[in-house]
Amino acid sequence: MKLTRVLVVGSLALLALVLIAVALAFNSSVQTWAARRAVAGQPGMVVELGRVSVGLQRVDLQAVTVRVPGMKFTLPEASAELPVIDAASKKVSVRRLKAHGWTLDLTAPAALAETPVLARRAVAGYFAVLASAEAAPAKKVEAFAGIFGLLQLPVELSIDEADLAGVVIFPTTQGQPAGRATVTIAGGQLGVGREGRFRVAAKATLTGAVTDLAANSEIGLHMDTGSSIDRVTATTDLTAVGAQFPNGARIKSILDADRGVQGAENYRLLVESDGKALIDLQAQLPAGASQLGGRLVLSVRDTDLSPFSLGRALPVFAATVDTKFGATTTFQAFSAQGSLEVVASRLEVVSPQLKPVGQVTVTSTFSVEHTAELLRVNSLQARLAGSAPLASIDVRQAFGWVPKTGELKVADPTRELVSISLEGVPLAWAQPFLVGMKIEGGDVRGSFLVRAAEGGYTIRPQVPLTLSPFSLAKDGKLLLRQVGLTVSAGADVT
Repeated sequence: MKLTRVLVVGSLALLALVLIAVALAFNSSVQTWAARRAVAGQPGMVVELGRVSVGLQRVDLQAVTVRVPGMKFTLPEASAELPVIDAASKKVSVRRLKAHGWTLDLTAPAALAETPVLARRAVAGYFAVLASAEAAPAKKVEAFAGIFGLLQLPVELSIDEADLAGVVIFPTTQGQPAGRATVTIAGGQLGVGREGRFRVAAKATLTGAVTDLAANSEIGLHMDTGSSIDRVTATTDLTAVGAQFPNGARIKSILDADRGVQGAENYRLLVESDGKALIDLQAQLPAGASQLGGRLVLSVRDTDLSPFSLGRALPVFAATVDTKFGATTTFQAFSAQGSLEVVASRLEVVSPQLKPVGQVTVTSTFSVEHTAELLRVNSLQARLAGSAPLASIDVRQAFGWVPKTGELKVADPTRELVSISLEGVPLAWAQPFLVGMKIEGGDVRGSFLVRAAEGGYTIRPQVPLTLSPFSLAKDGKLLLRQVGLTVSAGADVT
């Protein structure tokens, strides 16, 4: 009887302990405490949790704040309906995900001033990484395995319904108030063998030439297994309305990426405006290949992009590019062949030092290859012009250059390598680099031939270098007045 009584009492005590443990495990206060400990001390990040509640079929969060340098995310509340026990075994089946009222602030301070300890840890960690990088030998570079390799999920995932709505605060031009955009994300039906469809709508109110900016996207994600995606599609329509665009300016982008049955990946991005293709980028990564390749065709003007620049000024430009490219999957070697033409002015928008440049036109055809050991120029012709031709470069035979040693490798050292011609480059372009000095008038003319010589090269003038008359002053005091100069000189570089 004693033994029976001991067994009964012991069993009841054990059952009581189990019940207490279960009760504690499903107690919101205990769950909140455990969640706070789990996210505490994350480097470069501060996470605040108001309340966490986890049940068998539902997870609720309240008063969540995440701070990282330059960003602050606040979430009043969110809920997810899913079998929690299955999620613990890496099978996340979300029946409904809802999060309303969140705010993503991209104007937050770049440093977390309110967390000095965290800042000190981040700085110490940064210098520790630098020290270890200098001391340790170079690590083997991992090869790019394709976009869909990066989209491999650590769990089996399905989402029947998602309903998200919030606000994004973003910086605009300096001195102007921040912009605000309302964002909604709705959709679902994501799961193995299915294509989930999500609608993303964003509308921003701005000050300036554009007062309303709207973006509407349709995103498709197809899953071939419970944890992998094999196709991504996204169509986005951007519309800008303002005093300069009463009828609205529009841009449409189409993204399509897929992984075929053999594992090859294909990517394409097409950006259009009023039926005109601005950007057409195509790339392919064959299955098991060590190199990806593609083609970029670009035809864009500043007026195509300015309505969508969030108030930021752009230089005046028109650019056309047509190039084929290739790169190894380790990105340690690349090649490019094609042509470009760029007409640009008001470059002081990019940098005040470029104001003297005025309008320039750059045209070029090229074929170049680069590896870790060698830069090879197969062909290159480039022209720079303003209102008249300014300069040109012509490569007359293919050559290779070894960056580590500076050695040139050419097939025929007796032949000319490069021709450089200066046909009237304004001396005023040097003004930004003449601190405390002012230069007026004058230009530079001349031409040179470059030949390979004993692993290096020689430079010899075809036409002497001539500086037409110019004036130079320092701190308001005239140093040179209407002085011209002619120099005939060469150089040997080993």
